[in-house]
Amino acid sequence: MMILNWAEGKGNQEDQLIFPLPFRELNLLKERLSLIELLYEFFPELKEPGICNLENCRVGFFFDGLDEFRRLLDFKNSPIVTNVTEASSVPTLLTNLINGNLLPSAAHIWITSRPAAVSRIPLQNIDRVSEIEGFTDSQKEEFFRRAINDTDQAKAVITYLKNSKGLYNLCQRPFICSISASILEKQTYVPDKTCEPVALTPLFNDPLILLQMGNHNVKIVDELGKLAFKQLVKGNTVFYEEDLRECNIDVQVAAVYAKVNIPVFREDIGLHQKKIYYFGHTTIQVFFAALRFLQSVGDQDKNQAVNRKTQIERTLWFFRDATQLKSAVDMTLRSKTGHMDLFLRFLLGIAQNFNQMFSEAGFTTSTALPEMLVYIKKKVLENPASPRTLNLLNCLRELKDYSLDNDSVRFLKTAIPPDAKYPPAHWSDLAALLVASESGSIDVLGLEVENRGDKELLRMLPVIKASQTATLSYHNLTEKSCECLASALTSKVSNLKTLDLSFNTLKDSGVQLLAAGLAKPHCRLKRLKLSGCRVKQYGFAALAKALKSNPSHLRELDLSGNEPGRIGGVSSR
Repeated sequence: MMILNWAEGKGNQEDQLIFPLPFRELNLLKERLSLIELLYEFFPELKEPGICNLENCRVGFFFDGLDEFRRLLDFKNSPIVTNVTEASSVPTLLTNLINGNLLPSAAHIWITSRPAAVSRIPLQNIDRVSEIEGFTDSQKEEFFRRAINDTDQAKAVITYLKNSKGLYNLCQRPFICSISASILEKQTYVPDKTCEPVALTPLFNDPLILLQMGNHNVKIVDELGKLAFKQLVKGNTVFYEEDLRECNIDVQVAAVYAKVNIPVFREDIGLHQKKIYYFGHTTIQVFFAALRFLQSVGDQDKNQAVNRKTQIERTLWFFRDATQLKSAVDMTLRSKTGHMDLFLRFLLGIAQNFNQMFSEAGFTTSTALPEMLVYIKKKVLENPASPRTLNLLNCLRELKDYSLDNDSVRFLKTAIPPDAKYPPAHWSDLAALLVASESGSIDVLGLEVENRGDKELLRMLPVIKASQTATLSYHNLTEKSCECLASALTSKVSNLKTLDLSFNTLKDSGVQLLAAGLAKPHCRLKRLKLSGCRVKQYGFAALAKALKSNPSHLRELDLSGNEPGRIGGVSSR
């Protein structure tokens, strides 16, 4: 959308050129080359006119999918490159662009990424953070009305989802909406039925069953599972021909998989006509990886035919005890980025489904899952401040254990230290849990004094938006925080009603940014405290203008301890 707006003259018009560069294709460039040569690789039509004098014009670089980049970005030890014609490795060119050594005054850089990879960029190099919020509640309802032809059934599905707050929150993701619509439109609903807290795994069983029932047998699931798990452990979400060969998948067979009429596996043509492969969504890759992990245990015979009988034999072997499941928990807890969190959640959900199926078929009930409940709760209590704790609480849901559900928000209030240095992905997970919780709102309390500041607020922004009250007085915040807070105020999914920023050095420049947020129609803030923030006449004037343009929401405004001056006429109530 950003590039489209630029092309249509609606935004970023200070940039004379914008270069979109996907990380998944940058992976293909192994040789040393200069920045100019790199651009020629992607845009060969520029060779004839030449673009050597990039320093003389304002240019934008749009790097898409940082989480798909496989090479190390070493911001501390990379050689310094200042000339656009100097040859170097691709990671070195990227770090020098981001650090400002290359095109320091001419480059405008955007980077998209999933939360788990954001930490690869040092915080001091990040000027602004925007979050893709997904569907609003009204957009969710519109999606289901369009996806389900039967009007009455669409209404019943929407009602059902609203009664299941966890699933309704997950439907912010269009992909989850698509899966939910395909499954829920076939079911019968009781009006106003109260739903159990949602387990994620059953949503992915339906496409898997459809895939196995088609002309393509379980061999597809098995081979894609090998690829999914091996690459997930490495942290890879896009694959190349050498990755397929490593899992004994023929490239021609992969092309067949990509044509299956279910959005499971895809094939694209990248730079230099090289093929790029990926699952229809990262959650599909994780689901296949979990299924493969469960079925691979006990697979001693490499030449054994893959069929439904061997799948069952493998799974029965897996359920002898909880050893393998415990090893998966430990593996997930060792992950620093959290990229294995969803894997564990799916693994336990699939195990729960298999256990129920075997029980109904007359097999002796395994003790593995009851052991896992005890083990997971033990891990939660051993290290409640771990970034992985939130995922362990979700794993209990997959096992249909809701014993900690009612107390989860209270647990998080007391057990997570306010100065916890968690990565952005963890704060996003915490925000999702708060939104899905039935236990009411949570206040965002302060950080420890020595750790308060603009950087800490940036990390906590997802939780602030999910909260109804943010108490951030005496937090050493400056005007740098105000743009982020303004985005939280105007977010369509923000729950924020009370914001206390008293005794921070916001000044007029910061309050003007906040006022821009207050003026937006989506802002639902009711109480704003700005006592002792060194606000003077221009800040007061900006607030007055904002309240005139959008006067309906704010009920309390505290501006005591500031200096309104002659033109600062704002009445605080």
